Amino acid sequence: MFEEIKADYIRHGRSLTEPAFVSLLVYRYGRWAILRKRAAARWIANKGYALMRIFILNVTRSGSRRKRRSARISTSSTPRDRCRSIPTR
Repeated sequence: MFEEIKADYIRHGRSLTEPAFVSLLVYRYGRWAILRKRAAARWIANKGYALMRIFILNVTRSGSRRKRRSARISTSSTPRDRCRSIPTR
């Protein structure tokens, strides 16, 4: 696991603040947590993973939400126009 993390660190520009690297690090920790043999260790590791995942999802997606929202505001279509373009069955 540590060899993979080191390779990811190098691949993502040796920056601990790179969102892609941090997300990948949390993913790799989650995979490691699932593979614990003892139920108690797996439970504790999965709780830590859940907390990290919630935090990282909020941190790494906050910028993309703003971009999407500003893109929606800048379009000339109205919400009613968008609803009309949705195909119906």
